[in-house]
Amino acid sequence: MVKNKNTDYAVKNIIYLAVIFSTVIILIILVWFIMKPENSKDENDGNGTDILSGRAVDFPENIILGENIENLNFETKNGSKFNIEKNGKYTVLTYWASWCQYCQKQIKAMEELKDMDNVSLLIVNSLDNKRETIETAEKYLSDNGIGIQNVYDNNKTVYNSLGIKKIPTTIIISPEGEVSAVFTGTIESVYSLESVIDFVTNGYSAQTFDFIKNNMINQYGGLRTSFESDGEVPFGDDVLSESQGLLMEYAVISKNKELFDSAYRYAKEYLSNNGLFLWYYSQNADVSSNAFLDDLRIYGALLSAGDIWGEYEKEAKELESALLKYNITSNGPVDFYDFDKNKMGNSFSLCYGDLELINILEKRTGEKGLYNKVRTIIDKGYISDSFPFYYSNWNYSKKEYSKDNLNMAEAMYTLYNLSKIGELKEESEKWLLEKLNGDGIMAEYDINGNVTKGYESTGIYALAALIGMECQNDEIITLALWRLNKLRVFDISSIYNGAFGGTDGSGIYSFDQCMALKAYKELEIYTGQP
Repeated sequence: MVKNKNTDYAVKNIIYLAVIFSTVIILIILVWFIMKPENSKDENDGNGTDILSGRAVDFPENIILGENIENLNFETKNGSKFNIEKNGKYTVLTYWASWCQYCQKQIKAMEELKDMDNVSLLIVNSLDNKRETIETAEKYLSDNGIGIQNVYDNNKTVYNSLGIKKIPTTIIISPEGEVSAVFTGTIESVYSLESVIDFVTNGYSAQTFDFIKNNMINQYGGLRTSFESDGEVPFGDDVLSESQGLLMEYAVISKNKELFDSAYRYAKEYLSNNGLFLWYYSQNADVSSNAFLDDLRIYGALLSAGDIWGEYEKEAKELESALLKYNITSNGPVDFYDFDKNKMGNSFSLCYGDLELINILEKRTGEKGLYNKVRTIIDKGYISDSFPFYYSNWNYSKKEYSKDNLNMAEAMYTLYNLSKIGELKEESEKWLLEKLNGDGIMAEYDINGNVTKGYESTGIYALAALIGMECQNDEIITLALWRLNKLRVFDISSIYNGAFGGTDGSGIYSFDQCMALKAYKELEIYTGQP
């Protein structure tokens, strides 16, 4: 057989190229191993070492909001004991290590704020005496001119007792020695750190309210449905009765009569129809129906405002008469009344069942049996112990519950309404805690408990915090607040500081802002924050 020289040449070329390709791949792998940053590795190998990135839950296992942790066993570089000083200030305590590049960023930001009057800054070195020693830590501080008070957690005793999983982790401690907030991960900029400090020292709700007041409430008192950074939406357009009611609730909680009157005045002028409130106002839309829950919320706010300021009884009576006329049937409440069609709805959304207010409505109007009707619809709508939520809707004509997927903001509202009367099922409380300790609560589930929309929502975590307060479950509150804060903007230099959405102003919606605002304000009261 005669050899084909061209074939032989082609084979040699293929072999040659294969050798070159393999060599390049090997070199790339070797360079990656050599150049890979030491602290990009997930250090949590079960030996109690530090996590630097990437974890569903990196919240410390043994820290609870409001818990007193002032007596922590730290040491100075000379080995003497160190106790957090009670000086009437908040303490911003950050765990760090000299080899951690993320910690270095935060410490530089802290250094710029070390002379603030209302807080004490404290960095705690995660000292394992192997990878991190007093010598390496002191050298880093000296080389970089860091003048913040530094102490050592020898052999990471406190670190492990608190269940910390990641550095940097920042714990803010009140003047009374109680945990006010926890932030896991890097607070990189001075502006973010300053915002975090203001968050605990000036009240959880202050920055969020300032954002809403300055950017979302129009000159007439209407709260816009969304913030449009490009300014294309006319200022004052697109307002929900939901938002006005939530704003009125916040005004009552914060005892802000001027805000209450402004929000209610807008509702009366732009949303009122036959004693009820249309669910939506827009210059470009013709809306003719109300939403029972939104009107019920405004009704409750009027009653609460009356208890504080001694007014609004006439307004409350007018609204309750309209609710009975247009939204209550012999079977129970309906979701809406359409004034253009002169027709009631034929179903009831279970999240509309604010049993606390429905009980008040029944007692004030003599509408006997109303509470029990709503309670029965809700109780029989329970899905299962494995997915301890309630169907979204009851149809009176078909006499059946909707089997549609659950919008979890609505589903959580049903749980919140039950928690307010002390009737939240133990299984529901456990489910919330399990998800808060796991991957989080997603936006939508099917009725079998499978995730159908896998993103997180501000309103959901605000509701989780509110439920936790009603149930006095401090672990739910702690984790819900931590997850809530991950969704908001902390940047004192930004127009969006305090808002929930993108740092570029995208995705900022009124429901999320209002629910977070309400949760923050209730949390201030619950924890005794100023």
